[in-house]
Amino acid sequence: MSSWISAADGRSAGPHLASYQRPLFIRVLEEEMRATSTFKHQKVDYRKEGFDPRLIRDPLYLLSGGRYLPIDADLFASIERGELAVGR
Repeated sequence: MSSWISAADGRSAGPHLASYQRPLFIRVLEEEMRATSTFKHQKVDYRKEGFDPRLIRDPLYLLSGGRYLPIDADLFASIERGELAVGR
């Protein structure tokens, strides 16, 4: 994981990046990125999966309050219900 992503210990996110440059969601791939036989990344599949922890086994993180929080079922549910605003 990149040194500016400090999800594990909850430190401030992206001290060297402007706020508009920081990704809202991070998915840390456990395996190589899926590719076609012509070595094109299968980004459409990743987009379809979104950030639902029920569909994804890779670690997922959300930038909230300057920190990257691990996305679990409870956090995902609060996002779906609109209790947690994303991108504000």
